[in-house]
Amino acid sequence: MTDSLLCAKIDAKIENNAHGSVTMFSNISVYAGKRARRIILERGLREDDIAGLIGASGGPKFLVLAGLDRYIFSNWFKKRREPLDILGSSIGAWRGAAFACEDPAAKHELFVNAYLSQHYDKKPSAADVTAESIRIMDMYIQAPDVDYILNRSKMRLHIISARCSGLSASDNNALLTASFAPAVLLNLASRNALLGIFGRTMFYDTRSSSNFRSIAAPQSRVALTAENIRGAILSSGSIPLVMEGISSIPGAPEGTYRDGGLTDYHPVPVREHGGILLYPHFTERIVPGWLDKGLPWRKPSRDSLADILLIAPSKKFIQSLPYGKIPDRTDFKKFEGNDSERLRYWNEVIKKSSVMGEEFMEAAAGNRIKEIMMDAETLGN
Repeated sequence: MTDSLLCAKIDAKIENNAHGSVTMFSNISVYAGKRARRIILERGLREDDIAGLIGASGGPKFLVLAGLDRYIFSNWFKKRREPLDILGSSIGAWRGAAFACEDPAAKHELFVNAYLSQHYDKKPSAADVTAESIRIMDMYIQAPDVDYILNRSKMRLHIISARCSGLSASDNNALLTASFAPAVLLNLASRNALLGIFGRTMFYDTRSSSNFRSIAAPQSRVALTAENIRGAILSSGSIPLVMEGISSIPGAPEGTYRDGGLTDYHPVPVREHGGILLYPHFTERIVPGWLDKGLPWRKPSRDSLADILLIAPSKKFIQSLPYGKIPDRTDFKKFEGNDSERLRYWNEVIKKSSVMGEEFMEAAAGNRIKEIMMDAETLGN
């Protein structure tokens, strides 16, 4: 569906609603923090009320957001006048880089297609996956894009990576695996303790006036440059034991950098200047760190949720998908040797995800977000 047809379809729905018909927003779940909720209740949801956009880790899970991402950047944000801060870890950083390009919707589509083109003849080594990741990056981030992102884009890109120490810096599988035993124990004690092994590093756009902070400190900050932006993006998605660690990133402290999800699986930053943080997300749960996935009690603080507006696929929508789930990394093993079936499944999810964009567009344009938003503090309950 073209952007103009989509807008016409939504306008018709809004007109119908004005005459009394009721539209069910059954494919999206919307959660708002206390400050975001206050803004929306006072004046509705306007594109310039969005101060930042957050992108989470999760590998292929991002494909379920394709329709929502497409709407936001092909329609809604076209009217924006103010700069927008984007913060991403892992696949969220790769999405964020597409969003910061000159034509975000087209570049995002190019990234999705590049991601879909992954192919492995056998169980891939870390070197194989790293090479394939570089190929994907080459397909959608080129020299003119780097210049645009850093100097002309209204989007201010921030990327989270983890600087590894001790055994976790090794690409020897046995040593790297061994590093996770103390990491798990330290993480059980506290998220701050884990940062002794995986040090949070934020690569940031120097034009940004934002100071994204995390409740779990400390963090080091490295300015994004033409020399390091590709390394920063690549490192943020460098999954341990799946990809090689990334080292010798210009401008960054010496060390091996890996997936930003290790420290910030689903980032929940504090933004000092206020405004709504839009969070297109693939689940109704926020998991602070990668090692917290099996810890249901580990949740973000109430303060860190105050500014977020989280849009996720509803349980009903997920149940309607092939296999009753969203894409994830296990699909590579599940469909090993059968790329055509994996791609059929993933493309069907992308096609179905358009309804999420339509529903969000209708809710935002018709001032109905306030009718369907839930308290962000109930996420994961």
